[in-house]
Amino acid sequence: MKIEDQNGRTYLSLYDADGAWHGYINANSVSIAAGPQGGWLADSGYATLTQAGQPIYQGFDEQAATTSDQYLGQTFKITGAYHWFDGTVYVSLYDGTGKWVGYMAAGSFTQGTNAQGPFQAHTEWVSVAHPGYQIWKSFAFTHYTKAAANQVVEVKGVYHHVNGSIYDSVYDADGHWLGYVNAKAVTPIADPIGQMKAADRYVTVTDKNAQVFQDTQFTKSDSADALYQHTYHVVGEYQHVNGNTYLVLHDSQDQLVGIVSAKSVAKANGPQGVWLGASGYVTLNGENTLSSDFDLSQVKTAGSTVAGNTYKVTGQYHTFDGRVLYSVYANKQWLGYIDSRKVKLVASQTGSWISKTGYFTTTKKGEPIWRSFFGSSQSTSSHYQSTYQIKGQYHAYTGATYYSLYAANGGWLGYINANNGAFASGPQGAWMAHSGKVTLSHTGYPIWKGFFTNQVNTTTKLHNKQYSATGEYHHFNGSVYYSLYSGKTWIGYVNAAATTPTKKSGWYSVNGVLKYYDQTKAKYTKNFSLVYYSQLDGRWAGKSYGGINFGKTGCGQASIAMIVSGFGHKITPSQAADYSHRYGTFDTPGEVGSAESDLTKVADHYGVKWQVMSSRSQLQSYLQKGYPATVCLNLSGGVRHIVVLTGYSNGTTTVHDPWSGLLFSGRHSLSQVWSMLSWKSDNTNMGASAAVVYIGK
Repeated sequence: MKIEDQNGRTYLSLYDADGAWHGYINANSVSIAAGPQGGWLADSGYATLTQAGQPIYQGFDEQAATTSDQYLGQTFKITGAYHWFDGTVYVSLYDGTGKWVGYMAAGSFTQGTNAQGPFQAHTEWVSVAHPGYQIWKSFAFTHYTKAAANQVVEVKGVYHHVNGSIYDSVYDADGHWLGYVNAKAVTPIADPIGQMKAADRYVTVTDKNAQVFQDTQFTKSDSADALYQHTYHVVGEYQHVNGNTYLVLHDSQDQLVGIVSAKSVAKANGPQGVWLGASGYVTLNGENTLSSDFDLSQVKTAGSTVAGNTYKVTGQYHTFDGRVLYSVYANKQWLGYIDSRKVKLVASQTGSWISKTGYFTTTKKGEPIWRSFFGSSQSTSSHYQSTYQIKGQYHAYTGATYYSLYAANGGWLGYINANNGAFASGPQGAWMAHSGKVTLSHTGYPIWKGFFTNQVNTTTKLHNKQYSATGEYHHFNGSVYYSLYSGKTWIGYVNAAATTPTKKSGWYSVNGVLKYYDQTKAKYTKNFSLVYYSQLDGRWAGKSYGGINFGKTGCGQASIAMIVSGFGHKITPSQAADYSHRYGTFDTPGEVGSAESDLTKVADHYGVKWQVMSSRSQLQSYLQKGYPATVCLNLSGGVRHIVVLTGYSNGTTTVHDPWSGLLFSGRHSLSQVWSMLSWKSDNTNMGASAAVVYIGK
């Protein structure tokens, strides 16, 4: 129905296929069709007939002239479309020559934008029968390679081009894509894998990504991962047209495992399989016999000779019967083969945990106690001369033994090298030397002949008696026990808490004076007395070191000689210089005068302890106690000069100048002295400053 308004415009009343009215529309906005198919509308693209039994119409009388079966797989060009009254879209199809094929309903074919149509799966092996054809790199048909006569390729899919040709997507024997070739150029190979030939040999699968097939149709198996590094019996082989050899593998039960490419395996000399790389360590016991043959019947190394030691695994064999044999070495010496089920392979050279009981006393400072081997650690310094319980050990490949230590509260301490302490069978720990006398100053303590098993006396009965403590034990319980002697008579063990050490021989500060205490005489026998030396003394001033006269540069050596002599080791400046020139840097090539280390080396050589000062207040504290010091000062004119300091009172100290007292000597404020310190690297190469205090022993 149409309606005209007062202005002469015509409107059409619109109904859909179900009879539902949609409204009015200006007649100028539509095209009037000849029938329910509607008007022709331009369209583009390509249709590939991939569905069987789909109707193809020659007209709109709803009678199909033919079906897609006649053209199945072919690609046609879409030039236009009709949107039927019932909502169906029909496209108009033409072949590559421009010949009209008919109408087809949208959805009854595969539509795309490419003239070659969609990829269609198809697999077969073919050979090139007509070498004149190109192998195209794309469907732009611009780049290509020539197909070689009798070239064997694998087809993995086809395209039905609108131009009427079929193009195979081809690959070489190694799976590399070559391009697209016209199907007319090739001829199918009926039996690409050929007939099986009998075989009898052993191989080991060495390709982790090996493809395993269930049959000669190359049906993939799900068990490919399980075959890696396993050894199998080859009972047959196929020579494929692609040049590859495929092997039929059987297991030790003579059951088919699968078919694999010969490229995925390595040929073995026997059922032991091939040598495979391995890296790790095994710790052996007395039952771990190593063999020279793969049947493990010929003994090469007896277990008794390797028990408790860790060795390196450098290779392995995965045998046909399912065993894994490790090849074991001690450095470069081959020990033999061992069944992997008898040992534990670990990555660390420390090997595996071994049962061990006992106790361990640390005797070294600055050594690591590992929380994990060679990772995080703590120092033995904070556990020095402490005893811990051993609850296992590791005998490393390097020969080192590591104990696993536990404290008395049950907490794990870590791993320690056995060389950093001493083993003990009992909780008293290891005996350690002790030199000195002690007084039994506290009553109520037992004296033992054995640790807590045979009490022979008490400190109450022996109160205030003095004995020589010749050894000590640092017990697992945290107490220290002395081994006491009276002359050559052993008294027994006593808790150190019951004793007071008798003063040892050595230098002590007594009311600001350094005094030497002689333990054997139980009294002070001498005082520190500085022996003054001048570097200008004719006895050594002209002596040459490295081409330089001592009188010019010997201030440091004269100063340290004063101090060492003051402690009772009578040496001259030239003796000090001889030592530091030979073993240090004094007047050596490139060095003039004494570095701080040249002073401390001489002190160490003569048994005098020393300490570098970190502050003026620290230096003051030592000087007040009577300890001497050396300082390197910056004097006028860029001169650096080493002098000796002794004593301190009212803010001043006494300066002893080895330049015959002519440069800087007498009483000076310590503040002034500290302000004049040299901060050059060679004057501070042993610590925080150029001031060193000497303590004696």
